[in-house]
Amino acid sequence: MGNNVRTVEYEGNSFQVTVVIEDVAKAAVSDIKFHNYRHISVEFNTLVDEATATDPANYYFEILDGEVAADTFGANALGLYNQLSDIETATTLVGGWWAPAYNHITAKAVNGKTVVDIKLPEDARFTNLVDEESVTDAEQTLHVELADGSLKALIKNTNVSVAVRNVKQFNGTRGIDTFVKPIKILDEKRPELTVAYKVEGANQESVSLNNPVALKSDGSDKILLGFDEPVFDAHGLETSTERDVKVYINGKLAASTKDGDLAGILDFAMSENDTYDVARHATLDVEAAAVKVSERYQEDDILNVKVIGVTDLAGNIMVPSTIEFNVKVVDPEVADPVVDPATKPAAKEIVQIADNMFRVAWNVPNATGQFIIENGDGEGGAITVNTTLSAANPLIGVDFYSYVEVAATVDSDPSDDPAADDDDILAYDGQDFINRVVKINNPFVVNGAGDEYLVKGNNKNFGLMKIQKDIYAPIALQPIDLDYNAASNTIVLNVEDVVPNGVAQDYMHEVLALTYAYSAGDFDRNAAGVDTPDATHDYLPVRVSYKTADGALRSALVTNKTVPGSSYGGTGTITGVPGSIAYNAANLTLDLSGYPTLLDQDGALVGGAEYKVELPKGFFADSAQDIAAGAGEEMVIAFTGTVPTDNLATMTAGDAATVGDGIGDILYVSNARSADYGYTSTAHTVVQKVKAKPDAPGAVGADTVPQTSKALIVFDSSKNEVTIEFKGTIKLDTLKNPNNYMLNGKTLKAWGLTANDIEYLQEYNGTDVVAQYAIFKVPTDSVPANGDVELRVYGVTNEAGGMMAEVVTDVYLLDTTRPMVLDAVVAGQRQIILTFDEPIVHREGQSPIAAAKNFSVKAGTTTLTVLEARVADRAVTLDLGSDIPDSGNIIVKIVEDASGNILIIDGSQNKNPLNSDNDISVRRN
Repeated sequence: MGNNVRTVEYEGNSFQVTVVIEDVAKAAVSDIKFHNYRHISVEFNTLVDEATATDPANYYFEILDGEVAADTFGANALGLYNQLSDIETATTLVGGWWAPAYNHITAKAVNGKTVVDIKLPEDARFTNLVDEESVTDAEQTLHVELADGSLKALIKNTNVSVAVRNVKQFNGTRGIDTFVKPIKILDEKRPELTVAYKVEGANQESVSLNNPVALKSDGSDKILLGFDEPVFDAHGLETSTERDVKVYINGKLAASTKDGDLAGILDFAMSENDTYDVARHATLDVEAAAVKVSERYQEDDILNVKVIGVTDLAGNIMVPSTIEFNVKVVDPEVADPVVDPATKPAAKEIVQIADNMFRVAWNVPNATGQFIIENGDGEGGAITVNTTLSAANPLIGVDFYSYVEVAATVDSDPSDDPAADDDDILAYDGQDFINRVVKINNPFVVNGAGDEYLVKGNNKNFGLMKIQKDIYAPIALQPIDLDYNAASNTIVLNVEDVVPNGVAQDYMHEVLALTYAYSAGDFDRNAAGVDTPDATHDYLPVRVSYKTADGALRSALVTNKTVPGSSYGGTGTITGVPGSIAYNAANLTLDLSGYPTLLDQDGALVGGAEYKVELPKGFFADSAQDIAAGAGEEMVIAFTGTVPTDNLATMTAGDAATVGDGIGDILYVSNARSADYGYTSTAHTVVQKVKAKPDAPGAVGADTVPQTSKALIVFDSSKNEVTIEFKGTIKLDTLKNPNNYMLNGKTLKAWGLTANDIEYLQEYNGTDVVAQYAIFKVPTDSVPANGDVELRVYGVTNEAGGMMAEVVTDVYLLDTTRPMVLDAVVAGQRQIILTFDEPIVHREGQSPIAAAKNFSVKAGTTTLTVLEARVADRAVTLDLGSDIPDSGNIIVKIVEDASGNILIIDGSQNKNPLNSDNDISVRRN
């Protein structure tokens, strides 16, 4: 952490600003979220390489414990059948479910972090139904094969671990640690009805079920019920007795799952290719239900409708369990009736989103009202414009949102009479911001295309509001530190538009990289993604420099096109390297491969260097004066239709923004903008730091992140060795680090092992390494008895620092604990008895006389000779060659004989010798 003060030049003025520098954490997975049965999201703590982040082969189920079973069960614990890419699907999509064209796995940048959305295949849904049919059936439920060969179905109440491995950092190195998160498939959340629509053909209109819903007598419109999650798994459950969904008309049962006659009355969207959002909806045909129970469905009839028992995929019934509303049947040629809704519309908040556009939050859908700015023109004139109809937008919040556009200008027409009002014009009067009183008057809930108003709410005065112009230009953001990579010679900068504080970004703010015509000296906008120059236009050159370890400055002007050196502080010409500068509307890429003076001897960015990137004035620009926002423009704004044009408000005219279905017209009010682009960036500098080159001699670029699993850890009882197979690329010192293995609660180092005790073994097929292992002897005293012992493996990395996910497993090991003395007592004038904690025996073929050489006895300063060491059950009786002195402490030591052996052992398979670590104090009776 730290900060410093910088001077910024802006429009001829100098400002001092404090720049806060924060430590940037290593790229890593920050979370895995199981949103629902078809949707997993993976969040990283920074931007990462999107190509590997959207590779389904880099996502696993049960990477540590087993493998996901598709049509067969294999034995490769980190290969087949546990990778997302190998999930068996019955899709007929060309190229398969994961083909990029279908966007079933996508990445996006959110607040400088990569978020990956994964849409699971239809036949990978985790329902509470165990499919007993053929595994080739599209209805199959996934299973996991564990290391012990057992199976578990991935259904409700099952724990499943989801892992992310081998995703590259933004600079292209695989330095991201493997991440594993256990997720319990425990869905106790009950589905809730969040919205209802009246649907006729392609037309859809939100309705409140608190009021009578007008449906046409010809049956042309249906009710679409929208829930907060997918409801009713239709696969094989049409006759389910556990999920008995029922539809009643005027108290009469019209259809149910138990009776198998829901189809055509209440239809659910859970076919193989339905999206999650579509699967949240159910379509109700009220007319068909009425006909089924012989209830009249004619003009002016009122019917009571109940839908009971809708459940989600896990079998949770909705809350409340009953959806009840009334339907009034109307003439198809007559407008909808006026009814009294239970809730009055109320405007809750007004937020500016552009120079001429505002967002209004409402408490109900289909609300509109007069949006009023008093003295909008600065000369006493008021702006009065109706908002669009409010609609839900979960990307913003939980309210219902409408939008309003106003005509806006830098200033009112100076030829106007100052005393005359200029209604419906927002004039900034040459200022960057103005304070105006903002109101919502005559709020109404609207019903139907005829804009008929159902109920009026209360006016609300929001008081003075700061209304601002966007006068800020885009900037390149300070990049995160790069790990050294011998294959990387590229600097990538994220670019972002800057907006005033308090202005919400409900639409994407375009950022342009301008191009320069060297002969004419004017700017022009280049097409996004163009990274090679043409004859007349190109990006402005960028100065990149760094200081060597001895302080020498290395600098180069990075440019796609040859430019006159005199323009950049030099002489002659500066030769351009086509493709050195590229821009894709969000990232500026500087390829330094054509500038060897900026790279090391391997052609890579210099380890430990700080590259200063000097972006010239005018390199970036934001939006032009007038841009569209809405359908087809990749914007977030969701207009529900045209602004109502009844007598409640006078619509803007003349210079007003265009109003159309689903389209907004954003006007940037500033003379500094043109029809092509807006505010241009000032000259600014960013610093790209590169971490030091690893010290390991001959290190190669890491290809994959290392990993093992329970199935790859084996104990060889004949050798008393544990063998751990690793997949991926290994940094050897991390594999041989005894602190990276914990056995029975202590690290191997704590058990006394060193790096030399951990063997690294590679198996070859020709010159190719086909398998690699860490092998170590089970440490002495680490296992007290034959049985399962916990083993943890962690901390093993590749050369780029990408770390494995910890594996915790139970391994059946043999007793390695040496017998310990519990008691030592003088049993006679020439005899001592040692009692051990377990039965002991002589080694095969050894005698008490030979075993006597393993004991040294001293009383005070007198050394006593041991003639025999006789064994009986847990006791060793030492027969001495002379009397034990009457005074002095008696100490027995267990020692190796001349051949380095201890000839008394326990009865275990390992034949553990007596523990010789400590002196034994003998008590006198």
